Amino acid sequence: MDSSGKTVHCGNCWKPYPLCLCGEFHTIKNEITVLILQHPRESRRSEGTARLVSLILENSVHRVGLSWGSLSAALGERTDPKQWGVLYLGGLKESKAFPKRGTHLVDRPRGEGSKTRGIVVLDGTWKESKTLWWRNPWLMKLRRLIISPSVPSAYSPVRKQPRKTSLSSIEAVSQCLMDLKESDLAVSELNSCFSKFLKRARNKGDNAIAND
Repeated sequence: MDSSGKTVHCGNCWKPYPLCLCGEFHTIKNEITVLILQHPRESRRSEGTARLVSLILENSVHRVGLSWGSLSAALGERTDPKQWGVLYLGGLKESKAFPKRGTHLVDRPRGEGSKTRGIVVLDGTWKESKTLWWRNPWLMKLRRLIISPSVPSAYSPVRKQPRKTSLSSIEAVSQCLMDLKESDLAVSELNSCFSKFLKRARNKGDNAIAND
């Protein structure tokens, strides 16, 4: 905190300094592009993990806002929506349709263009993520990626999850990239950073989160 008692945040990771991990992770080059669309309210929450994803993955784009005109507008370059997937806000019905653990791609096109070039992550609370979904109708043109977690989320001690199958953004991206055969190094760095963040949040960041 500064002399006025206000929490001071890192300009790079946006977290209070007790939770800052800058210098404790490496930036990794990844093949599959990750586009993070973050609700403005979520960008101000210290316990969020999406910013860490964007700092670790070299091939990533982090946007804060509510709506963008198209996938290309959000990404900042022209791209083919048919080669993209979005981490779908599926409910229990969708999860039961895919009992096998891992990431499931819905409506995979056949033949040319079937490779997933990138994924879109909607970051926020359940309600905020649904707002992002409905305010960006172009997301309906993307293939849906539904995750059945391999293990329960480790996020609960830091942030309450709305469902047992819910994951933090960094866990969801890690799981998805692993299943899409992204480099082991990228997945490993995401997992390592998340473990460090959880430890920091439990041991040193409680007051920072509470007072933020």
